[in-house]
Amino acid sequence: MAAPIVPFTTAKNQVMEYLNCARTYGTFNASPAEKRWTSAGIDDVIINADVEFQRAVCETDKHPRRIEYYQAPVSVSFGAVLPSHIGPLGPVQVTYSNGESWAGVRATSEWIRIWKDDLTARSGTGGMTAGGNTLARAAGWLFTQSDIGKTITVATAGTSGGTLTATITAVDTVNQTATVSPAAVGTVTGAATAWAGNNEYGGLEACEGHWDIVEERAYFIGTALLVTPCEIARGTTSALKAPLEYINGIVGWALGMLLAKDGDHMDAASFYMQYANMCLQLVREGKMTLPPLMQFEPGRTD
Repeated sequence: MAAPIVPFTTAKNQVMEYLNCARTYGTFNASPAEKRWTSAGIDDVIINADVEFQRAVCETDKHPRRIEYYQAPVSVSFGAVLPSHIGPLGPVQVTYSNGESWAGVRATSEWIRIWKDDLTARSGTGGMTAGGNTLARAAGWLFTQSDIGKTITVATAGTSGGTLTATITAVDTVNQTATVSPAAVGTVTGAATAWAGNNEYGGLEACEGHWDIVEERAYFIGTALLVTPCEIARGTTSALKAPLEYINGIVGWALGMLLAKDGDHMDAASFYMQYANMCLQLVREGKMTLPPLMQFEPGRTD
């Protein structure tokens, strides 16, 4: 069940009472008694205050009410930009190769790059002489001892024509060459050499599920990353969006803005805005209880 939110009518009643501009105590109407403020102007300021307190909740990781602002999970591909969000993301899940989605493990993007390279079949231009059995490293490859036993395919022409399938039997990590068997017969085109990943780090089973986010881009080992954005929505006179516990802060913020706009009561505006900023700080600390809002009294120091 959704947590209760601030009722707009209650917030506006309180604002107009603090301003002493309600024609009837406990009610408001389209024509405030004070001509310095209009009913529509008060509405807008209250709605803006509601946005500020929503934002404070969304920007605070692990805030008890933050879950109320989670949006539907979005599937993001490798290297793609994340959807718009405020503050940290909500739950992040990795979609595994078996189609299931689970909470993964955050890792550094550098390790994810290493693991992904380890799992990815490699192809490129690797040189091999006619009748020879030595495969030279192609750009981007890195031969390791774990490559021994891997099967490669080499496009060939000449007397053999077609594709040579061979097995890596030895690796020279210094000169970055690999010995293969059987040897190539004829001319090797060098345009299609490939083999499966090293699996040096335990293969897909060990690497899958790791993820990282760098500069709002997703990096992971899996088929997709499911991210949960946290977003706010502008309220209306029918319904505000901030948690009910923060009504005092919203009223204080609205009073500070309205009195500052009036210009004749800057000391009162400062009093209420200081209170609202204190409340916003408490929200960002995850507090669910705000201190009471006091009526401004000229000369009051407490």
